[in-house]
Amino acid sequence: MSEKLLSKKEAADFLGISERTLQNVLAQKKIGHQLEKVKTGHKIVFQFGELERFKRDRDAERAQIEAKQFPAVQHLSQDQDLQRVEKRGDARVQSLAILPNATQMEALGRLIETMLQRQPQQEEKIDSTLLATKLVLTLNECRALTSFSQGTLKAAINDGKLKAQKIGRGWKVKRSDLDKYVENL
Repeated sequence: MSEKLLSKKEAADFLGISERTLQNVLAQKKIGHQLEKVKTGHKIVFQFGELERFKRDRDAERAQIEAKQFPAVQHLSQDQDLQRVEKRGDARVQSLAILPNATQMEALGRLIETMLQRQPQQEEKIDSTLLATKLVLTLNECRALTSFSQGTLKAAINDGKLKAQKIGRGWKVKRSDLDKYVENL
């Protein structure tokens, strides 16, 4: 009796990946496949056993990586293990420890995103000694030198009082033009 064959879409659904990712896995020769003749040419099919082997190997590889990167986050199945974590008092480890591996990673990602959102956005610090030698400045550098707001500088550019040129996404101002603008105020 021959083993069950799955189409590319069925194989991708079984593995929980997109068809494009499955195509990349094929290109890396991490999974075997067969060509089946159809009316319009050939179709790629996969043996169910080969897919199971790949999925098992992939899950084992992920578990090893997680164990190296996140040693404090372990899958806990016993109540006494959960109590041990509670005694340590580490609520973050406790909340992640009882989730399956894939969900652990998602929860950890959400935790990191939340922590990053809480950090105040720091403005770019500009070294004023370096600015003294530059011939062409960005608007942020002009702001640092003149203490004018970005809105004031853009308004001066639009009114033609400050010569500037848009290069790429940002405005560039010659140092001499900025000096002339400040002198004419």
